[in-house]
Amino acid sequence: MTWSVSLELEIEPESIRAARRLVRAAAELAGAPADEAGEIEIAAGEGLAHAYRRACHTGARPVQVQMEFDGVDFSITIHDQDVGPAPPAPPATPPPRTDPQGLGLYVMSRMMDAFEVLMDAHGRGAAVRMVKRVHAAP
Repeated sequence: MTWSVSLELEIEPESIRAARRLVRAAAELAGAPADEAGEIEIAAGEGLAHAYRRACHTGARPVQVQMEFDGVDFSITIHDQDVGPAPPAPPATPPPRTDPQGLGLYVMSRMMDAFEVLMDAHGRGAAVRMVKRVHAAP
């Protein structure tokens, strides 16, 4: 079965918590076992926290979360409206604790099977897209 779900939210700590729970529930609906659903939830939380940090500089609060399942892969795209510079590519090794970017991009890239940072073609924000191959729970 193939499906997609979209959320639009004002990026605040409370909405991040709610969106993380919804992402986990969607991953479980797609058949992800508990450990994979947990990894997906953590990666989504990091993506949402990254959007929150970007929004704090410009006040660009609306964020879209798109979840899709094609029967095999569960994907999440988190798109912010910030007009700042593109987020950097995820580092290949864990960054030092003093890195102002934190561990978020690194964590997302390691917990998911595919990860990319995209800039909106119209200059209206950035997106992180993450994909996890679902290994159906027994």
